[in-house]
Amino acid sequence: MARAAIQFFEALLGHRTGDLTALCAGTFNFDGRAASGRSEIGARFGEILAQRDGIVYALQDLAVMPTAEALARYGKPPPRIAALAQSSAWVAVASLSGRATFVFFARQGSSWVATGMHD
Repeated sequence: MARAAIQFFEALLGHRTGDLTALCAGTFNFDGRAASGRSEIGARFGEILAQRDGIVYALQDLAVMPTAEALARYGKPPPRIAALAQSSAWVAVASLSGRATFVFFARQGSSWVATGMHD
């Protein structure tokens, strides 16, 4: 599971939308805004990365934990992403140059896929 989180953040920081999209479930929640299908998810990541205006973020810290632990540490998520905090999900909490970013993961077959993010 930790490897999936590392791959996700490496792709995000590397602006590799194709890799990001491949690491996501068929529907991905962008802080309350759902996107479905590879092309829509990739387009949304492209929009987000384009809005960074050249700002370069660095991964300063990463913790991966089951949802129950994340809820105990950080409290309930905002209602717009609450459905992502399923009991079987895991949460990756990263500091991207001091900006907290939460990515939710669910098991899909033998792999872990990202189902949504909040920052």
